[in-house]
Amino acid sequence: MGASMKRICLVIVLLLLVSDVSAQGRRSVLIRAAQPHDSLVRAIEQAGGTVTHRFKHVKGIAAEVPDSAMGLIERLVGPDNVGRDELIPLPATTDPRGGSVDGEAEADDIVALDAGGVSIDPANYAFNAALTNVAPLHAAGQNGAGVVIAVIDSGFRPIKVHVAPSRIIAPGLNLVQGATEPPAISDLNEPHGTFVSGMAAANVAFCFSAAARFVVVAEFYGAAFAGPPCAATARLVPMVGSAPGASIFPIKVFPAGGGGAPTSRVIAAMEAAIDLRQKFDTGQADGLNIRVANLSLGGPTNAAARELDDEAVEALINADIVPVVAAGNEGHSSVTTGSPSTSFAALTVGSANDHRHEQIFRAQFSAPCGLASTPLEMVFACAQSYRPDTNVQISEFSSRGPTHDGRTDPDVVAVGSFNYSQSSGGATTVNFGSGTSYSTPTVSGIAAVLRQAVPGATARQVRRAIIESADASKVPTADANDQGAGFINAAAALALLQAGNAADSYDTAPFTRNLKANMERAGHKVYAGPTSLHFAGVRPAQVTDIPFVVSEKTEQLFVRIHSIAADLPLAQQNPFFTDDVFLKIQSSVVHNDDMRQGNVPFLPAGEERLYTFTRPEEGIWRISPAGDWTNAGTVSYTVDIWTSKETFPQHSAKAKIGNGESHVYTFDVPAGTAALETRLTWMNMNGNYPISDVDVILTPPSGPVVNSCNTNRTPELCVVTEPVAGKWTARVVGFSIPTFGVPTVGEHYTLRIAADDVVLNLEGK
Repeated sequence: MGASMKRICLVIVLLLLVSDVSAQGRRSVLIRAAQPHDSLVRAIEQAGGTVTHRFKHVKGIAAEVPDSAMGLIERLVGPDNVGRDELIPLPATTDPRGGSVDGEAEADDIVALDAGGVSIDPANYAFNAALTNVAPLHAAGQNGAGVVIAVIDSGFRPIKVHVAPSRIIAPGLNLVQGATEPPAISDLNEPHGTFVSGMAAANVAFCFSAAARFVVVAEFYGAAFAGPPCAATARLVPMVGSAPGASIFPIKVFPAGGGGAPTSRVIAAMEAAIDLRQKFDTGQADGLNIRVANLSLGGPTNAAARELDDEAVEALINADIVPVVAAGNEGHSSVTTGSPSTSFAALTVGSANDHRHEQIFRAQFSAPCGLASTPLEMVFACAQSYRPDTNVQISEFSSRGPTHDGRTDPDVVAVGSFNYSQSSGGATTVNFGSGTSYSTPTVSGIAAVLRQAVPGATARQVRRAIIESADASKVPTADANDQGAGFINAAAALALLQAGNAADSYDTAPFTRNLKANMERAGHKVYAGPTSLHFAGVRPAQVTDIPFVVSEKTEQLFVRIHSIAADLPLAQQNPFFTDDVFLKIQSSVVHNDDMRQGNVPFLPAGEERLYTFTRPEEGIWRISPAGDWTNAGTVSYTVDIWTSKETFPQHSAKAKIGNGESHVYTFDVPAGTAALETRLTWMNMNGNYPISDVDVILTPPSGPVVNSCNTNRTPELCVVTEPVAGKWTARVVGFSIPTFGVPTVGEHYTLRIAADDVVLNLEGK
């Protein structure tokens, strides 16, 4: 990173994520501060706060502080350097059709392939290695042996031996506090990290009955075959990760009972991996040669590439650890990748959907194919009809670029839909799951294989080689903001490294304060004003994303989709759903999922829909119709977008607020009010980069303070049902207003408080 960029980063809020930790007005915050931290720590403790982390490789600390201490902290470090420490959620995906995206099957037996008892030709485990071109490296003995992958996740469940116990480095590291919290390696752990570990390093095979639904389809694709040690009536199905010789070091950040991980804990996990590597490099006995870190996690960001966890990713790569990070499951609209995948140094991975994976899954778990009433001999034909398109697609959930600051994203893709690993259940239970969580460890495994094959290559060179060797033609409907450089190609990445053609660097990028300019610099056109667009020949899973500017004082946003037509005759379309349009409408929220199209996202031929959004959040909405990924052929449609403006003022107060300032208003809530609605908007919201954080705290005449508009959302929207009548107080807080090194001029905000949609008058400021 250049010196000028570093100077800019010093004054940017690097994490604008906060959670109220108790009803007594305490907050979990991240504070940017150079080492040493001693005087700052003493000041926080004297003010009644608790420091939870003192970071070593990024300049900052994490703390829990009372609201009363916020002014003191801002005076000590500057208001630009105090931000929120919100939970990063445990990753999950859902099926838009209402079915399941995960499932499990019970095998008869399990065989460890690395025990020497069974030899599997790489050509016969195409299920997880599909399309990656890693099989030639495995055949040459390059399987990641001796390379340690730190999996920063939910820990590992040792009942699962898909990764040999000898390659799970005990005891791992548990960063989740609590007397009853199990260690990093425990069968009580949440299963996500176990599935992730298998995608990278599994090396087993399972014996299934030849009549199992799994086998019926898998055998057709060469992923199941007869032979010892399975009985004659059974079939062997290998489960081989992309680095079947690599070792896994679990660093646990998600609790066993489910739930999220504070961003500060994820940063601490990255720092722990760096510490272990540095100890190894200096010959200390308790060091560990971690060469790859897998982060199948992420959350929203207000300043892409310039948050503390983004900087921790840079610290990883500068410690010679390849950081492989999930893009997120917030797609398919644009600007939905999450932090820390937005880091300049991250190897960001999106998800692709291969028809073989989906058909094998649908044969088991999706109606009608997976129903017991469907005859076994019909299962394969049913699965083919469910997903007729045989092209590789970008998964509908995969987060897309560009980033908020104007870079194409993700970097590469790998199969993340309907993957095959182990997580929940018993020792012989196999699991199927979807998410960028599972495409990411496939790339981590390939990074491990490359580090074994070319041990002199640096982490930066390995990252660069994987990106520059990716195949942009593998997914015919994808552009750079869907798939980055393309589908990973392990053999081509190895060739780049061996030829010395991978640069030992990673790129940074400029930005502007304007999201529209940033998006268009990344090749994504943004529309404004009345817009009508017709799309023809739209292929299955092809997204026609329409970013649309919603300006201030917009009363209503209208989206009409019509003239929907399928190009194939009805008899040749998908027999279960017909060929249709899959529509998502994303609000102006960036780097997170905020879909507004309702519960009917699939629109058949001949359908016409008008969507009306009253008082839409200003910024850039994304109207994102696509050819349904289950279509057999192409479709066409027309999208009209327009807005209407306020006819008279619809606000209670407008003012300018500075960093750390508070404005106090009072207002009367009439007796019998059913709903008290508060809406706070400001200039630098989702249409700008970075995003300011302005909050409103409501205090009723009696009862608890209302903090539901004291969040990281943009704008702040909250509703109090059946509010107490009488005199209320609204306190507007300029929590964090980035200045980018120029004198602050404050943030212009508009506050609207309405009782049953009648705008109330406010007093004070």
